Amino acid sequence: MTSLVPSPDGELPTLALPRSRGHAALRPDLIERRIGEFIEQAALTPNRNGFFLAARGTDAVPPVAALCIAYHWRDIARAFLLCALKGLGSMAEEASRGEPRPGLLRALQAAHAAIGDDLNNRLPAFRKAAPAGIAGIHYVWWQDSIVAPLLARCDAAERARGTAPSTAVDELLRQMQALSRSAIGVAVQLRVMELMAFDIAVAFRRVFGRVATGGRKVFAHRDDLAWIDAHLRAEAVHSRSMRDPDSGMAALADTAARQEDMLMHAAAFVKGWAAVLADFEHALSAR
Repeated sequence: MTSLVPSPDGELPTLALPRSRGHAALRPDLIERRIGEFIEQAALTPNRNGFFLAARGTDAVPPVAALCIAYHWRDIARAFLLCALKGLGSMAEEASRGEPRPGLLRALQAAHAAIGDDLNNRLPAFRKAAPAGIAGIHYVWWQDSIVAPLLARCDAAERARGTAPSTAVDELLRQMQALSRSAIGVAVQLRVMELMAFDIAVAFRRVFGRVATGGRKVFAHRDDLAWIDAHLRAEAVHSRSMRDPDSGMAALADTAARQEDMLMHAAAFVKGWAAVLADFEHALSAR
């Protein structure tokens, strides 16, 4: 069985995959279950992940700690959007080679609908809350509503600390670029992200809702965290579309070889996310 096993240093999981090419393909729901196991084994669930637990337990967050998270999340959100759009091209390129497989067409349709929200705010939860025009593109919206207010409340030294490079984030962005080059890769990017998106949004609501300086909240008005609140409402819809057994991302992997590729990429991508959330946890604990 495909699994993640503890690494020698005990920190992040290491991939352990059996060779399965030539074996019968698994049902899509079993692929979904395997990817869910990766999330569980990497402790990326609300009751086990250090960042999620720290977000739940914090009382007040200084702007510089929040900036460490928000600044890098802007880069992740931008890469997610642009790499997923690039990946749709990879799906379309594969579909253009002869008669496309039904699973590929279904995955292309679901992926286009999901990533389109980050660009055009198709879902009512986004359409109602997002700014008009390009200001509503999700990473731009995040930059203007979350990052900019935090930068304004940090001095020069804090801004330098809050925007310092992150090796974990840089590696995750590199993974996104690599995944965007194949249909299986973009399917993995979308599926893993949607598995964690709601829990990340919950943690963000707790963290950014408690950012304060001089005894006053930075995000004090009801609509200041509209980006996060809209994602809390919308992510359930996205997650359902990504895991649908007929039209979700797992349906794309319709042979044993494609399934092995999907599971291999998913396990590595989960490991990348574990490192990023560990960085976020450190930002809260180092304040």
